[in-house]
Amino acid sequence: MVSRTCIFSLSYRKSATPIYESSPDKNRAINEIIEIYKRTFQQESVLRATSEVKVSF
Repeated sequence: MVSRTCIFSLSYRKSATPIYESSPDKNRAINEIIEIYKRTFQQESVLRATSEVKVSF
């Protein structure tokens, strides 16, 4: 599953925006979430857009 260092922003349009430090483990976790979503909601595909961003709090 996604580690505690991943931040999700959920919108009313059923989208999620995870913000996380890139790593192979976290990439696998995101792919696992996508596969679970596809099975649960009987979807053929899920859009995943990935980009590098700089954030600070």
